[in-house]
Amino acid sequence: MYKVMVVDDETVGRKSVSKMISELGLDVIVIAEAKHGEEALELIRINKPHIVVTDMNMPIMDGQLFLENLYKHYNEIKTIVMSGYSQFEYLKAALTYQACEYVLKPISVADLRDAMVKAIEASRNYSSLQQQKKSTQDIVKLRREEFLQHVAGGRITNLSDIRKQADELQISRTAGSYRLAICMFRQFNEISATKFHGNADLFMFSVENILNEVIAGAMQGSPPLVYKSDDRMRICLILPEQVFDDNRSRELVAAFHHAVHSILKADVAAGISSVY
Repeated sequence: MYKVMVVDDETVGRKSVSKMISELGLDVIVIAEAKHGEEALELIRINKPHIVVTDMNMPIMDGQLFLENLYKHYNEIKTIVMSGYSQFEYLKAALTYQACEYVLKPISVADLRDAMVKAIEASRNYSSLQQQKKSTQDIVKLRREEFLQHVAGGRITNLSDIRKQADELQISRTAGSYRLAICMFRQFNEISATKFHGNADLFMFSVENILNEVIAGAMQGSPPLVYKSDDRMRICLILPEQVFDDNRSRELVAAFHHAVHSILKADVAAGISSVY
């Protein structure tokens, strides 16, 4: 079911378009209405529609500025522009900000149906593309983790194989020195059972997200490589010496411990290797 928002300063027109949409027999539902662009942007944060049907000639925030905001901040939302005027500036705005269709008022059922079908198809294609990208990213992440596990575990030792696979997985192998930090969690089984319904992978997913936020807040150069241990109960970090000297490595691990303890009430026990 695709969620639709209708934006029009004229109450009668807005209600009429909403009623027409609900009677089209398509896989859509009108979940919100707004009087102008500013109100619509507020409602979008709450309702998250897939499609917006908007008028152009509105007070406070007109259709052109509204379309610009949608394009910049909510590019996944597909738009249908409706207007009582065939003005060049309105047409130009609709084209510039990639509206699916431009329909003139008074809107016929046939025109609205055609426009809605195009918007649904555009939304479906966008969702499919995003899912494909996420699936590809997930596969690459798993392959990178498996590769790092094999290298750390000594299961891949041939230097040319390591270099080849690192290049394929877009892992930086700039010459230099590194430290290895290994983090374990003292209340691993207890918290997995009580907060994650016994699912240890969900617990690890949570602490990985926490670590990523800690790293993002501390970064000043190349980020560390992060992977889980073979038993999937510890997180390992390969820390480039040129970015993470002894003090910065300890600060990063301490910040990670503080964040995990604050959010999950778990304690992080970490070991940091010498430089290699």
